[in-house]
Amino acid sequence: MDSPKVVLHCIPLESFASAMQYDVLPIYENPASLSPMGTTAWNRRLNLNGVLTFGPQEPCASYTQLYRNGTLEAIQGRILAHEHENRMVIPSVAYEQYTLQYLPRCFRLLEEIGATAPVVVALALLKTTGLYMGVNNLWGDSGYPIDSDSLILPEIVVESLTTPANQVLKPLFDFVWNACGFPSSSNFDADGNWVARR
Repeated sequence: MDSPKVVLHCIPLESFASAMQYDVLPIYENPASLSPMGTTAWNRRLNLNGVLTFGPQEPCASYTQLYRNGTLEAIQGRILAHEHENRMVIPSVAYEQYTLQYLPRCFRLLEEIGATAPVVVALALLKTTGLYMGVNNLWGDSGYPIDSDSLILPEIVVESLTTPANQVLKPLFDFVWNACGFPSSSNFDADGNWVARR
């Protein structure tokens, strides 16, 4: 889809340290753990790089690619931007929730194929120029539009595949809120727990 996108990568460091190649055929045969982000119906196929799952509609709104070296790439092109009060906004609760729910699935899939930590987690938002953060108007601060076409956020190195998703993703979500003029995501409490404030 030609739309703003959430891009999530999980890259085991051992993928860089060796010519590691994982057997992806069991995932192709039982692909439930590789379903794309934010979809309920999807297709799958083998390709040169590994196994690909993708949404059934045309054009495709979401896919996840498992590479033979253990790298996971998940793209979601339907959840990032919606029109509200005559401007395009990031649905702050929904996009964070989708990503928070999907990351543990990525970690479980890496364990399933035999990959181990440390793992680099990278989050990017594409086609973001002009997007505002969707916030409750009662706050009285609507922030600013993003002035960059892409938000390529700093990578996080995760030392354990049991690390909670909120611990990994909160700093990255905060950067997105910074790009919209806010100090941090309003969806976390003081202890870093996701609470989805509205």
